[in-house]
Amino acid sequence: MPAEQLQQANALLRLPSNAVKVLGQAIGGAVVAAGGPAWALAWDALTFAVAAVLLLGLRLDAPVTVTSALSDLREGWTGFWSRTWLWTYTVAGAVLVAAWLAGFQLLGPVVAAQQYSGARDWGLVAGAFSAGLLAGTVVCLRWRPYRLMVVAVAAGAPLAGPLLVAWGLPLPWLLLAALLAGGALDVAIVAWTTAFQQHVPQGELGRMSAFNSVGERLAIPLGYLLTALAAGIWDNRTVLMVCAGLVVAATVLNLCVRDLYRVNAARN
Repeated sequence: MPAEQLQQANALLRLPSNAVKVLGQAIGGAVVAAGGPAWALAWDALTFAVAAVLLLGLRLDAPVTVTSALSDLREGWTGFWSRTWLWTYTVAGAVLVAAWLAGFQLLGPVVAAQQYSGARDWGLVAGAFSAGLLAGTVVCLRWRPYRLMVVAVAAGAPLAGPLLVAWGLPLPWLLLAALLAGGALDVAIVAWTTAFQQHVPQGELGRMSAFNSVGERLAIPLGYLLTALAAGIWDNRTVLMVCAGLVVAATVLNLCVRDLYRVNAARN
């Protein structure tokens, strides 16, 4: 595929999954209302089984190479560390993911139960966020930014918006913040994926992706653990504001990396 078409291709790949995120919540709510949570969970399990059967028919021809795991690790780390834009993005992304998930998924519903109408209002917030993801995908089908990594990093800042639930924002403003955060997140994901594919050689994509994923995967349990410990010392509002501050700080500091500004989109 031509490099200049990668962004549209990545956006198209995300379009059905984001559409399902919007429809899935509505369908899930209808199933729960009609038959209860047990039927909803049974339906969810069935969809996984169907997906597994469909994947059995997938055939991908790829060369098989046998190498030493240690040499693969050494070569991968050398390539990862030599790309400043890549490892700084991974570090900043780990902080951002930890703060966002801990604030939005862990403390968000708790605060919603205290300051809003509980599950109903938080369901609207989650739905607005999912709708934002879909809107971000549509934007990426039309908009082709040149400074891909700058966009990927800067688009993380709006994730701090929904964490302002700690301030007791009126529900319409909170929904707007969630919508913008979802849209920005999808733009960031598409821009990052495109930059990664265009600026990392084909033979190194797997190793570089693995190192990037390790940082973000480690951030999830670490973020939950630190948030649980912090919640025992501070109130939920303070913890949420700290999470929002970390999201903004990680974004701003990463934007100060000069190497980021040379990772741009391929042009004809």
